[in-house]
Amino acid sequence: VEMDDVDDGLGSEVNTPRDGRLSDQTNALLDASIAMNAPGEESRLPVTSTPRSIGRQSNIVADSFQPDLSDVHGRSLDDPFPDIGVEDAQDWAMEVVSKQEELKQLSKEHGKTLQQMNFMQNIIAELQQRIVCAEETIKDLNSERNTLLEKLERYKKSAEDNEMILARCKEELVTAQKKIAELENISLEVDVDKDAECKTIAKLLEEKEQTNMLINQIRRGAEEREKELLREKEALLSSANDERRHLAEWREKATRLDQLVIRQNAELIRYAQMEKRYTDIFKELEDERAKVSELSRELQLQNDAERKYRDEVMHLRLKLDEMKLALSSATKDSTPTKEVNRLRNECERLQIQLEADRELKAEWAVFKRNAEEMRGRLDKQENELVELRDTLNEKRKQLDALEDERNELKRKCSQLQIDLDTVNAEFRAFQNGAEMQYQTEMAQLKEMIRERDERLDRLHARIADYESFPGQLSSSELSESSSNAANKSIWEAMPEEVREELDFLKQRYKELDGVVQKMMQSYIATANESLRSRESKMLEDKATDCGDLIITTAEAHSSNATQSEQGLPMIEGRSSVEAISERTISEHAQVDTAGVSTLAHLLRSVRKAEINGKLTPNIRQLLESLLIDVNRNALSAEFMDDAVNRFFANLDLALRRTLSTSEDNRRKCEELEKARAEVAEDLRTCSEELRVAQDRYAIFEAKAESLRLQLKEENRNGTMLRNEIERLTEQLQRLDTSNTGLTGIIKQQQLEIEEKANAYHKSTALLEEFRLELEKMGAYADILNEKCRQLNRDKEELRRRLGERDREMERLQKRLVDSVQECTTRANDVQKLDKRLVGLQLQNDTL
Repeated sequence: VEMDDVDDGLGSEVNTPRDGRLSDQTNALLDASIAMNAPGEESRLPVTSTPRSIGRQSNIVADSFQPDLSDVHGRSLDDPFPDIGVEDAQDWAMEVVSKQEELKQLSKEHGKTLQQMNFMQNIIAELQQRIVCAEETIKDLNSERNTLLEKLERYKKSAEDNEMILARCKEELVTAQKKIAELENISLEVDVDKDAECKTIAKLLEEKEQTNMLINQIRRGAEEREKELLREKEALLSSANDERRHLAEWREKATRLDQLVIRQNAELIRYAQMEKRYTDIFKELEDERAKVSELSRELQLQNDAERKYRDEVMHLRLKLDEMKLALSSATKDSTPTKEVNRLRNECERLQIQLEADRELKAEWAVFKRNAEEMRGRLDKQENELVELRDTLNEKRKQLDALEDERNELKRKCSQLQIDLDTVNAEFRAFQNGAEMQYQTEMAQLKEMIRERDERLDRLHARIADYESFPGQLSSSELSESSSNAANKSIWEAMPEEVREELDFLKQRYKELDGVVQKMMQSYIATANESLRSRESKMLEDKATDCGDLIITTAEAHSSNATQSEQGLPMIEGRSSVEAISERTISEHAQVDTAGVSTLAHLLRSVRKAEINGKLTPNIRQLLESLLIDVNRNALSAEFMDDAVNRFFANLDLALRRTLSTSEDNRRKCEELEKARAEVAEDLRTCSEELRVAQDRYAIFEAKAESLRLQLKEENRNGTMLRNEIERLTEQLQRLDTSNTGLTGIIKQQQLEIEEKANAYHKSTALLEEFRLELEKMGAYADILNEKCRQLNRDKEELRRRLGERDREMERLQKRLVDSVQECTTRANDVQKLDKRLVGLQLQNDTL
């Protein structure tokens, strides 16, 4: 502890931090002046220094404002009485005073400067802290800036990606617009074809409605059948659950009954054992009674003999007295005789007999006491036997009731078994009926399908027959068309719209590319056969059974007037057989041999066209109509254009309708097959569930049979247990006979135990008294311990106070020492000041 901070009441107010620095500086200046002016006086003046003053003196430095007194010192040493002017001394003193005032002013300014420096240091520390905080803020801002830059880079990348995606979307939009334009063109073309497709669509819609009606009818039947099967399934499941629940209840009841039967059998066995024991006890009691009666008779005889013996004893005593008198008289006379010896022997015999009578009386008392105890036990056992007989009767009644209930449950079980057999029979009948109905319905459907196939086969056969019928063409028209269009190709004969349509179709159907090339290279009169064969080959992969789409020649002639207005011909759905028949009947003109052979060859080539083994009469009819019209009207380019337009329009429509119709038929067939598979799956599921139920029923039957066998085994075990119980009863009887002999020992041991118990109670009482004394001593010891703890606490408190007092004394001693040191230091300072004053006075005197 520094002395400046301790207020010890001994003049510490002089040495305060406020004027400490000023006094230090003043003392330093005075010491320096004394050291410079009178260096030899240091040895003469007593100087006491402390570490504090030494530290202060070590901090003294030469001041620039210290007056230069070297000349004065030199003169004072050389000439102690110099001639100094008064004015010079006054000027020098005034200069010294002014220097001292300046020194004080500078010391004050120095203190202020130090305060300002401390304040500036505090400000600098605060600024450094703020700089550190600002640096941390700058770091955070830099990290945020880096994060934002990274986000900006990501956003730029995402913007570039979005721009690329936008460009791709624009390209896709342009492509989509082109496709939309193409689709609009196609839709316009389709709109043009709509009028021609109305009747065909109506017919197809009618067929579709009929097919849908048939499908809906089949579906409704399947749904009804499915619902019926579901209901039957739910009914079967509910009945199976009920049967399972009833079976569980029966099993639980059977278990309870078996347990009850086991308990009743055990009780019956125990009661039978007890009854047997009581019967044996009764027999023993009868034997004991007979023995008691015999013993009573013997006792009566013994009593009679005892009375007789008593009378004899009295008589013998009298005789003994007489004999004693006689003996005494004889002894006096000293003449013993044989009579005296006989009487002595008789007396000894009578004494032995009296001892035997006493032993017999003791045995009789013991026997009488045992008989009384046995009589009490017999009475008690008779009462228990009566109670046990009543309980046995009640248990037998309960067992009879349980047997009746068991028989009733068996009857119910048999009835439920009969009901289950009935339900199984009904289910089998229902299953057989359902299978028969399903087979009947499937047979009807197969018959309908077979009839349709037969009708289609007959139609195909008739079409083939009619196609093989030789046709007749007009030779004059064929020759005119051949002569007029000898130098004109089929492609050139077509109008511009048809060419554009073919170009568009050529892009969609690659097979038409070869046909178009062939049309460009072939002429009308010479290339009909090659064109027909080429078209049949190219359309072989596209043509299917596309319905009866054909336009007759008569209708073609009637529609020539409206061809220029509509652009495309109407299509009438008629059979190929009727079309061919009408053409062959209406054509009576004679043709030349070359034209007939060419047309026959073309027709044969068309008839040979097959796809997947099926004829394509409609496409062949379209080609035949096109070739016939071209050969018939070869001179008229407009008619040829109309014929070609009709051919391609009918061909496109036929292909579209064929694809849509085949797709619809395939989808309908798939739906029918799926419905049939679902019905078959449901039927299989029902059969599987029925099989599972039958398996469970068989399991239940096996379990019931096992329970029956188990019951038989339990009955057999019960018989064995009864035999074992009888054997154990005999063993218990033997043990009872042996226990009767141990009863006395047990009673004796009980008496000993009672004595030991009394001794134990006495010792327990003594221990209890000792425990009470110990408790009292423990309470007293607790009180003493509490007092000791209180004394220890007081002792610790006193020790703590003494320690505090010692510390206070040490502190006071330390303060006293510090005060003494401070006083010494101040005394030294005072001495120094005195010395300095003396030196100053000397200087003043010198001046």
